Amino acid sequence: MRHLGFTVLILSLASNALAAPVGEPVAEGELPAAASGGAARLPASTMPMGVWAIQAAAGSEISGKRSLSATQSDLTLRLDIRLGLTERLQLTQLGLAYRFGEPGDVELVTDLESDGFATNARGAFFPFEFGTAARFYFSPSSSLLLGARASSVLGSENLVNWTWSAHGGWIVRVGERLTLTAGVGLVDDWDVSETPYFWRSTGARLALGSVMTIATRPLPLVSVEVLDGFFLDGYSMAKLDFNSTEITVMGGCTIQL
Repeated sequence: MRHLGFTVLILSLASNALAAPVGEPVAEGELPAAASGGAARLPASTMPMGVWAIQAAAGSEISGKRSLSATQSDLTLRLDIRLGLTERLQLTQLGLAYRFGEPGDVELVTDLESDGFATNARGAFFPFEFGTAARFYFSPSSSLLLGARASSVLGSENLVNWTWSAHGGWIVRVGERLTLTAGVGLVDDWDVSETPYFWRSTGARLALGSVMTIATRPLPLVSVEVLDGFFLDGYSMAKLDFNSTEITVMGGCTIQL
């Protein structure tokens, strides 16, 4: 009987060990905490399949001479809606973004979007914007982002004016709730109205602060997840050239559903 009781005890312990979970499941787009010694985890740069994101912001844009002695202030509004169609393909209001690579290693995201059709006295026109960005992870909580974007208008003034930008900067996750993002970039407007073979620059500007975009998503300078899926965002950006200064300050929120 003693041997039988010992055998039953061993079988019971073995059964409990097999039934115990090996570890918590890790959602796609996140890195296991054990791989980073318990550090915070960065999600993928596109929305997970079936998840909505509504990102809204409002603020003020102040522009004027370099000394800001004579300034003009305008209200600035922005609304972005995104939906993950798959784990890699993302739908925006009037556009798409696709992600190559994996979070934690290297991600390459390309996108194309539009503000829709509009008309004026010269006819209909279709503004559009496309871009690409590469995200290099140095740790689960720190990554380098490099990107470029271009925009123009199809219509009566077909592809006459272009705006292009290039940017780079860091994305850092502090703990589980705070994300900091800061970058530097160049923005320039090109005019090809005289001939399609010569593009004339109207003046490059240096951009600092909230200048980075990935998968059509503008990255805030500071983002705090106050509740699960609810983020408070803060934006601050300055564009400078030899003659003028343009400063944009906005606050808003992002909701994931």
